Amino acid sequence: GDGDGDGDGDGLDLDAVLWHPWQMGEPTQHNLTTSFVPMHQPIGASAGEAAFEVAVSTTLVGLREANTTLDARGNAVLSVNGRRILVRGAGWAPDLLQRVTPERNARQLRLARDLGLNAVRLEGKFQDDDFFARASALGLMVLPGICCCDAWQNWDKWSNRTLAVAAASISDQAKR
Repeated sequence: GDGDGDGDGDGLDLDAVLWHPWQMGEPTQHNLTTSFVPMHQPIGASAGEAAFEVAVSTTLVGLREANTTLDARGNAVLSVNGRRILVRGAGWAPDLLQRVTPERNARQLRLARDLGLNAVRLEGKFQDDDFFARASALGLMVLPGICCCDAWQNWDKWSNRTLAVAAASISDQAKR
């Protein structure tokens, strides 16, 4: 809410709390802390033991709403926080020799932004947490996908198992 306790949200400046692609506003991020507490007593613990270990994790998150619709000609239209955005992106090609460092990520993502891009597309090549954190801090959208120019592009030849693996892979990438 807006801090007055009535839950109505009036006076709350959503632009100030939401993450935006860099051309549309600030890529605001917030600390999200989660705690995981076991629901049942661990195996081997006696009734009197306080054997529960609480796992706590804190990470930066950017709160946003992203939607896609189709326009009258069947083109996909992306909206972020209720505002249409033209995606200006390019495929991300990680270093072939795996010389990935935070400094290299910073330089290359800054270059993408300086080129006027607002998105990078991953072609099925997983990136580390530093990559995602830096992209988010710069207001760059990351569009996960699967590799082209290999078995993944031959959709008409996929078995049910291949489809299941592809769906799980995309789901795992999107959750990052």
